[in-house]
Amino acid sequence: MNLIPFALSKETNLLVDVADVPSGKKCACICPSCEIPLVARKGEINEWHFAHDSQYIDKDQELACDFSWAVAVKMMIKQLIIEGGSLTLPDYYIPFQGIGYQKHERYIKVTDSSTVQYEHAAIKSLSCDVTIDVKGKKLGIILLTKHSPSFVDSTFHESLLGVLAIDIERVGFNHDGKIVNHLRKHLKLLLEHEVSTKHWLYHAREKGAYKKALEEDNNSLMSSDVEKSPSEKEQRHPQVVQPQQWYCHACHLEYQGSVIGLNPCPNCHSHFFRIEFK
Repeated sequence: MNLIPFALSKETNLLVDVADVPSGKKCACICPSCEIPLVARKGEINEWHFAHDSQYIDKDQELACDFSWAVAVKMMIKQLIIEGGSLTLPDYYIPFQGIGYQKHERYIKVTDSSTVQYEHAAIKSLSCDVTIDVKGKKLGIILLTKHSPSFVDSTFHESLLGVLAIDIERVGFNHDGKIVNHLRKHLKLLLEHEVSTKHWLYHAREKGAYKKALEEDNNSLMSSDVEKSPSEKEQRHPQVVQPQQWYCHACHLEYQGSVIGLNPCPNCHSHFFRIEFK
């Protein structure tokens, strides 16, 4: 997409929305990519956008300057975050493999959706696009595009409370595929109130939530054993001990144990994070 949604103000050197400047050359803006003067086009039919001033550029040059939509949106979101304010965070669930009678995959909640106030935004910090301070703890933000790498099994900096991903590839469009006017305002609302384009890549409470769920399943299993008669226990726990492969979710380690007993991980010596390996 060659439409330019944001421009650099020559007066402030900050990104501005086409809706917030005078039309035409009076906008006093330049292209964030090639620094050629722009004109603000705000017609009744087409989407509002900036365009290179034809006085300084010909058609071939116009096509050569490919200031992509994703880059423009990414730059503006960073600027909005630096300006400060609030950020709405989504719920976070992780898959969990239960034990005993709860031995089926389900999802457990790590954190609830919330709106937080933040400060001290920093660009390109701790391997994130932006980091912010939330109640004295650092939260990382990564802005995803179709060119972003996969963050599956990524290891993030230990000082981060969490890492939030915001998918920016398709934000800012109406249902008919046209760019929304007042795009800067639209992006600000996305940051402060919306969760549809956000998801967690990591949260420091993951291990704690997993451990708590395992403890609850284990306590439920032990309580059930106390209530059952000896014959019922023997039926559920056969006397012939058979080998079983286990997997420690915390250590990412596969090891062999038995079908009964706690079977702690040989690395962390805990049974709280072990699940049956299939």
